[in-house]
Amino acid sequence: MNIGGPENGPLPKNPDLIDSVRHWGLFPERNGEPVEVQALLGHWFVRFNPLYFVSAGCVLFGVFLVNKSLDRMDSVSSAGPQLLLFAVFLPNYWFGWWSGVGDQLAYYHQEFRAQKQLIRDGHPYASRWWSWPLMLRSILYWSGDRFFANPDASVLAIRALGNPVIWWGVVVSVPLAALKAIARRDVAMAFIVVGYAGYLAMWLPISRYQFVYYYMPSLYLGFFALASTVMECARGEPGSWEPVALLAPVISVLVLGVGAPYGLEIAAALAGVYLGLRYHSPRHAGMFVSAVFVTTVLVLFAYFFPVWTGAPLSPTGFRQRMWLHGPGLANWI
Repeated sequence: MNIGGPENGPLPKNPDLIDSVRHWGLFPERNGEPVEVQALLGHWFVRFNPLYFVSAGCVLFGVFLVNKSLDRMDSVSSAGPQLLLFAVFLPNYWFGWWSGVGDQLAYYHQEFRAQKQLIRDGHPYASRWWSWPLMLRSILYWSGDRFFANPDASVLAIRALGNPVIWWGVVVSVPLAALKAIARRDVAMAFIVVGYAGYLAMWLPISRYQFVYYYMPSLYLGFFALASTVMECARGEPGSWEPVALLAPVISVLVLGVGAPYGLEIAAALAGVYLGLRYHSPRHAGMFVSAVFVTTVLVLFAYFFPVWTGAPLSPTGFRQRMWLHGPGLANWI
């Protein structure tokens, strides 16, 4: 069994609790020595920086704009996610792990210089930034040879692999969000597109090896663009490209996952139904596409669940889920 990220490596043999936690950087330190949590609690008010509330307010305002764009302005749906986002980051200041925006900028500058000095060696799970939206390279997080429900299972593993139809749906939805931002002067869509592109662009000057999980901030913003596309189709108010944008990842999933000839036949049937509905009722065509997309998301969630949780899989079942495999970058194994 191997527990550890691709950069940190496995823990030392038989470490005690403090060494284990310090190895992963989860215990706050000051001048190389652990800081007692009680002391942090006693001086928590010193650690709060007003700039945190300014930056948090900017983020919450962006979430507010997205909620408004999706017409979810009731008190629960608009305030709830913003308060939750605020609460998620609050412990970092409560325990003194962060001390404000200036602290973060200094950290990123220091980290940037350190990463530039790393030896430019390869890594078996490394991938470039342009490959992340297409999910070409996964990462093995954990593997084992025993499982309480099925000790005879040959494949037990947890991989950094997303739901393909969602990831590829984001790829086509972000450009649509950019068009909406320009055509409708939609501030929320502009916020999504700029944030998505910005989080990707920050990795361009980094020459060291990189991993697909660096794409997570961009992906989370891309979810909003995808949600906007799905909602417009579900309401029967799609534009010319929204249904096509949702059908494209579904067809890709059918071709790669089901294969020929059945995958191609199902894809052709879905395209035919959509074209027929679009000719008679564009509103119902959009609703049909959104239903197909959501159904595909749920089916793939169940299908890839063992890969995400380490549930036992037969060798055949494992290979069937590794749609991309080969000597190049496009490899999920």
